[in-house]
Amino acid sequence: MAADSLDKDEETGFSKALSTGLSNFWRLLGFMLLLGLIVITPLLFLAALSVMVFASGVSPVFLLFLIPIGLIMIPVLIGIGFVAILGTRSVVIDGLGPVDAIKSGWKMLRENLGPVLLTWLISLAIGFVVGIIVVVFLIMLIVPIAVLGYLTFTTGVTTAKLAGIALLGLLFFLIFLVLRSAFGAYHSVYWTLAFRQMRALNEPEAPE
Repeated sequence: MAADSLDKDEETGFSKALSTGLSNFWRLLGFMLLLGLIVITPLLFLAALSVMVFASGVSPVFLLFLIPIGLIMIPVLIGIGFVAILGTRSVVIDGLGPVDAIKSGWKMLRENLGPVLLTWLISLAIGFVVGIIVVVFLIMLIVPIAVLGYLTFTTGVTTAKLAGIALLGLLFFLIFLVLRSAFGAYHSVYWTLAFRQMRALNEPEAPE
């Protein structure tokens, strides 16, 4: 990842990023598919069980037992999300395979539960603030598009007006993509740096 390369003072750039992405593609794909299978399997089992109970004519009240299971699944899914974040970096940075990356992500989560939760909460807080700013900014862009659209359909459609709406819409779409990409890059770098810091904390100190 770019953050890891910068931290090591290695060369970065588009060609480097492309090469890294291609070299890790299949391992990352296998990692995500395996993790998805881990998530989907129990959910499919619960869904099948619910259908069987409903089809057998048993009182729907019996399905109430799914409520505590659903509540338990919430932290489980959050934990799997953490494993996905940490395991992805194990694939890219450490070159691990799908199974080893899941083991590594789970091990790091267990050994750094407090720091991971704190990192996550800080990320949520920053994301919330940034999200509000982005929404306000996008609303400011939508207003002229809406006004122009309203004027177009109330005063008559012309080629110039349609072209103006199209250009403003394209501008809005491009700005949205840039902001989304920027936030995605920030999120990736944020967790990569956190990953390296947490891993450094777990490494034994070298004897003097």
